[in-house]
Amino acid sequence: MATVELKGLGKTIGQTPIVRDVDLAIGDGEMLVLVGPSGCGKTTLLRLVSGLEEAGAGEIWIGGRRVDRLPPARRDVAMVFQSYALYPHMTVRENLAFGLTLRKLPRAEIDSRVEEAAALLELTALLSRRPRQLSGGQRQRVAMGRAIVRRPAVFLFDEPLSNLDAALRAQVRVQLQQLHRRLGTTSIYVTHDQVEAMTLADRIAVLRAGELQQVGRPLDLYRQPANRFVAGFLGSPAMNVLPATARGQGGELRAVGDGFALPLPAGAVAPGRELLLGVRPHDLSLVLEGGALSGLVEAVEILGWEAFVQLRVGGNAVLVRA
Repeated sequence: MATVELKGLGKTIGQTPIVRDVDLAIGDGEMLVLVGPSGCGKTTLLRLVSGLEEAGAGEIWIGGRRVDRLPPARRDVAMVFQSYALYPHMTVRENLAFGLTLRKLPRAEIDSRVEEAAALLELTALLSRRPRQLSGGQRQRVAMGRAIVRRPAVFLFDEPLSNLDAALRAQVRVQLQQLHRRLGTTSIYVTHDQVEAMTLADRIAVLRAGELQQVGRPLDLYRQPANRFVAGFLGSPAMNVLPATARGQGGELRAVGDGFALPLPAGAVAPGRELLLGVRPHDLSLVLEGGALSGLVEAVEILGWEAFVQLRVGGNAVLVRA
């Protein structure tokens, strides 16, 4: 079993808390994706699990074994970094084999593991090349292969696709999905990319200032965010948030705000209550007249397959997909 359990995990640098009392359980074979704004503690949390940084509080358990007091080499984890960190003077084969050679595994086993990883990542034809002869996507696959040959209990990914261009990111993301399905290794993946999070994750954990805000399946977080931060952070483009007040009028309940009055389900909230209405741009559509909101078009972004229209509704900015 390669479950990962974080119990009351904390890390403070100076007087600044970086990770705050994190309790999190990752199931055997699960892909958990950590998301949050820059500086929220995502990478620090990953480094705490790997042992590259020491926790100030709490416990880390991997496969039922407490590891927070163990050095990185004894935790049975493999980390793939944002930078490829390949040895430039070594061939792809030598880069893949290097960690296994240090562990003094038999040559036949090293060769077998390298060939297996190379076939899995479509690197077989590149084994004799050096990193400077590879594209960015190929280098990242070699970095992943170096982790795979170790056959760890847990993979840790620290924004591994952020140095790739958009087309390569999409290609390698699909390969990562396929790789996870085939290997079934427990994985913790840090990213700031919304698409990566939604497409790769079995579950997503949202961090803010070192604190967990919500953990759940991607669509659950998208459809039922726990708070305004999660609602605004998850989803691209971001959710529209409109301040309003619940008012009863003629037996009907309405959400009344600056430039709009929308019906609410009977009994949904007490009249006089202050509200925040969250509406995804993809759940709105444009009509020339007679719509629920009325606004002035301020800008249009045409993406080819869709467009996003920025409206001014009273004092509120509202984004609509068209």
